[in-house]
Amino acid sequence: MNGYLGEKKDKYYMIFFFNDSAGKRKLKWVATGLPTKGNKTRAQKMLDDHLANDEFIKKIANQADEPYRENTDVNIDSKTTFMEYMDKWLEIRKSYIAPVTYRGYKIVANLMRLYFDKKNILLTDLKPLHIESYYQSMYSRGNSANTVLHHHVQIRKALDYAVKIDLISTNPADKIERPKIANYIANFYNRDEIGKLLEAYKGNSHEIAIYLAAYYGLRRSEVLGLRWQSVDFKNKKITINHKVEELFGKDKYGGEIIHKSDILKNTSSYRTMPLFPVIADMLLKTKERITKDRERLGDLYSDKNLDYICLDYCGRIIKPSTLTQSFPETLVKNGLKKIRFHDLRHSCASLMLAEGVPMKDIQAWLGHATFKTTVDNKYGNTKSTSKQPNLM
Repeated sequence: MNGYLGEKKDKYYMIFFFNDSAGKRKLKWVATGLPTKGNKTRAQKMLDDHLANDEFIKKIANQADEPYRENTDVNIDSKTTFMEYMDKWLEIRKSYIAPVTYRGYKIVANLMRLYFDKKNILLTDLKPLHIESYYQSMYSRGNSANTVLHHHVQIRKALDYAVKIDLISTNPADKIERPKIANYIANFYNRDEIGKLLEAYKGNSHEIAIYLAAYYGLRRSEVLGLRWQSVDFKNKKITINHKVEELFGKDKYGGEIIHKSDILKNTSSYRTMPLFPVIADMLLKTKERITKDRERLGDLYSDKNLDYICLDYCGRIIKPSTLTQSFPETLVKNGLKKIRFHDLRHSCASLMLAEGVPMKDIQAWLGHATFKTTVDNKYGNTKSTSKQPNLM
């Protein structure tokens, strides 16, 4: 029996793997009760102690033929293809990663399937050349080095797991040169361009979302996750503590699955910011618009999302994909410079820096986990003061 440490919901787990009486690979997760932060050495010692305990090993072995919870049976044999293994690995990962992370993994796997299903390569026969040929096919279709790197990271991680549980002896992805990431140079908007953008969205149901992104540099998920309970008009504060994202798959009506969560990207993402007068006014106008929409549509208006701020004319939470996909269309329609929706976050930081706001304060404002993340964006250099950003 072998074992290694795994993580789930910020806690360490001991993962033991062995064969049942039918020769199928089995996994057993055992909680350590230890938080991941600062406890790796203790968790590893606990794992080593269990592996050295004959009674414990016997107990686990006796459970080999008992039914296991979903997603713990790897079921790999000599006829398992690489893509079949990737699907099984994804199902195992699904139980202890964030839903939106799983969505990203699934999208990558579906793109891989278009290539590898035709090849029908067995996991045990997978060679570095097979993986390299896949990357070259991606380049030939116009994919960027960043996209190829994203696929490489997932493939390598999946094959690392196969090595850990003795399905393969070495990781073929380790023998390939890592795709070199191309640094993205953000295309910032200046103050005048921000003003024209806000004017272009006047009267649009996405107007408040654009204001929030431009003034606060919020992530898309934070913008759409903002709720009325997080706005303190009396004390002029706004709190970021919730997010909205899309998951993989469709709901029962055929639409994208909206995921609401209080778990943000990192602990620094939870922050309280001043409620600017212009934002307070825009929020009050949004309240008025929502009231009119409800009166106009009556029973056709969805009342289940009234605690959220960014709603469409029917009371539905604005979908993340809809917000970003419609953004470039609005820019073209109004003759504005092409940028991504996420570049509003960079534009906010750039304007703050130009106003003399210290980089450390910008880090806190944006909710970056580390100072390095803020510095690496290369917003520029200017003299530091303590002024607040002035977008208008």
